[in-house]
Amino acid sequence: RTVMQLGMDALEEYRAMNRDRGAIDFSDMISDALTLLRTEEIAKQIRSGIRHIMIDEFQDTDPLQFEVLERIAPELTGSNIEGPFVFVVGDDKQSIYQFRDADVRLFRKARTAIARVNLQNGNDSGMRRLTMSYRMHPELCDAINQACSAIFRTPAEIDERSYHVEYEPLVAANVAAGSALRPR
Repeated sequence: RTVMQLGMDALEEYRAMNRDRGAIDFSDMISDALTLLRTEEIAKQIRSGIRHIMIDEFQDTDPLQFEVLERIAPELTGSNIEGPFVFVVGDDKQSIYQFRDADVRLFRKARTAIARVNLQNGNDSGMRRLTMSYRMHPELCDAINQACSAIFRTPAEIDERSYHVEYEPLVAANVAAGSALRPR
């Protein structure tokens, strides 16, 4: 048997074991949630009970998770169906879970959609970039900025299909506050 066949057999055994035990895993939760949310009556009922959604580490969102969000907050897709206020936190430079289908392009898509909805509702874009580092010595901050600005792409080199991300220089908080951090 091939390694691929062994893997497929192990996956089928795992699924059978879960069925026998009445258990579900994270993938099952996402697919079951989507099955429900794809029925508009159910999605509407769920939306009616949610006023705010906050998602942390959004840069690690995969397409199915993103679809769950779009079904709960359809304004993000351009729909005129009202949904909850969406708040996401993430750093596209930290998107490392492509092996789990995380797609950094979804982060940019959400950022653009959230800004569009906010502006349509008479607010600012809602974007807050946090570039201040409270954990870093200024000299280390400078070295990281120098190295990373040479590696990351410029905004002109990034389009919606690109997996590349833009680098925004960090600022050591103690420099911004006007005092130097002294080594101990």
